[in-house]
Amino acid sequence: MSAGQARAEKESARIERRLEALYGTVDWAAAGGLLHVAAVEGARRRVIAIGPHSPPSAADRFVLGAARARSDALVTSGAVLRAEPRLVHRLAETAAEESGLQAWRLHRLGRSRPPQLIVLTREGEIPVHHPALQLAPGGFVWTSEAGRARLGGRVGALDVIAGIPPRADGRKGPGSGLRSGRDAASVGEAGGLAEALEHALSRPGVETVLVEAGPSLASSLYPDPERDPELDTQRDPTPGPGPGHARGARVEELLLSRFEGALDDRAVGPPFLSEGAIGAAFGSPPSAARVEEPSGVWTFLRYRRDGAGRREGQAALERGDRPGRASGVGR
Repeated sequence: MSAGQARAEKESARIERRLEALYGTVDWAAAGGLLHVAAVEGARRRVIAIGPHSPPSAADRFVLGAARARSDALVTSGAVLRAEPRLVHRLAETAAEESGLQAWRLHRLGRSRPPQLIVLTREGEIPVHHPALQLAPGGFVWTSEAGRARLGGRVGALDVIAGIPPRADGRKGPGSGLRSGRDAASVGEAGGLAEALEHALSRPGVETVLVEAGPSLASSLYPDPERDPELDTQRDPTPGPGPGHARGARVEELLLSRFEGALDDRAVGPPFLSEGAIGAAFGSPPSAARVEEPSGVWTFLRYRRDGAGRREGQAALERGDRPGRASGVGR
């Protein structure tokens, strides 16, 4: 083994240990499919609006980076790009952390190509010079005919595809809002998200897709038992879609970072999915690990449709692999 290979193996093993502290022993190479990540405040169940007033968490940032490293494509929306003008889809904030996740991605997951970027926007109202678009190695913008007319055939290295049909009433989507608004809500109503995901998964080399968009877009991937009283999650652990559900799209895994403190009001985002919707989607409880950060206590939950999240996390606890503090899992 060369010195470079030994270093890559050491970095990969370090990443595995950090993940094990949060989620137990997992075969990450086999845990693919459609992934969803989110960070919320526990008490009010509101999405954390990323910015200068949001509580920092090294462990939460690591979870996001590891999820990106697992993925062949990342899904976001025009609303997210407008709300976060400096967003780039790096695996980590430091060169050392980036190197470790890249080594893990290559040597443990067998992924050598960087993830593609998928952007959903009904009207094509995206900042075309946004750094996330300019740095993306490939992918596509999923929009309507009107959006394609606005953007042209390409934005950076991304193809522009008119896959969203016109609204039946001829109106544009509803008003703006952080990680919601026109793009997210109207795409969900039109069924464009499911079609975009189907198109992404049909592309060569795309097996695992990560949805980073907010609840207005991601909610279309979940059943809605509160609006569909006939859903019985005890009888059927993998029920069919509820109203507004993106038919054909199944979230296989949710990585939920829950801040147990009180948010600054300026960091309070829109409501997150209900516990009923998540329970109906996965049918089994998640694994859970509490981590003490300088910003407060966080709980890291992993839901998996096949129930593996709970089994793997419980197995780790039974072996005595207790979750670490921020100083243990954040490095």
